[in-house]
Amino acid sequence: MTSVGCGSSGHPGSPSAAERYVTGRIAQELRTAGPLVRRFASARPDIFVYCRLGAGGISLCQGTISSSSTHQVLANQRWRVHIAPSGDVLSGRALDTRLVPAGPLAERVVALRARQHPDSATARALRRPATLSLEGAKPPLDPTYACVDNGHGKVLFQGVISAPRVVRVRARHLRLNLGNANATIHVNGKIFRIPASPYGLSIFRDHVAYLPNGNRPCRQ
Repeated sequence: MTSVGCGSSGHPGSPSAAERYVTGRIAQELRTAGPLVRRFASARPDIFVYCRLGAGGISLCQGTISSSSTHQVLANQRWRVHIAPSGDVLSGRALDTRLVPAGPLAERVVALRARQHPDSATARALRRPATLSLEGAKPPLDPTYACVDNGHGKVLFQGVISAPRVVRVRARHLRLNLGNANATIHVNGKIFRIPASPYGLSIFRDHVAYLPNGNRPCRQ
């Protein structure tokens, strides 16, 4: 099992206490993950954890599981970790109750569920496109760069959004690359709060997952 931490630690080779804690917990969860995750992850998946330290010693962490052979992101999981002034971990809990499939694995999971249960909510959702609406922020907030593709590299929108501009896109799978959190984001009809800048999202009709930088569209 390979693990890398960065962010609050300040150096990729020196992960913080929160990053070490979350890496260990995700490694435990992988042992009981579903067969698709285990199959795609192979015997030695890579775990990357990024933690951002906030007020009161609370770290918000994003864990990403990748295949060591293909380097494709397979799943994500968010965590909240309480760190004591001494640097020890006091407590931690997953904000996602399970590992959230991402990228190609997410598409396989959705398709498999739809085939197994053709009358299920997942199958019905698969027949409906995901929707995304981006509304530019009013001054004095800065405009927002955004790029959206159809999950397979076809760019549906790329540009800078400022008030009063509104961009709406729809497809079975949407990938969003967002420069900052100033824009108002509606995902499948509901407001989505962007926790950091820049940020990426993988959007299906029935679920939304964090999209790591390496998988975001329109990267230079």
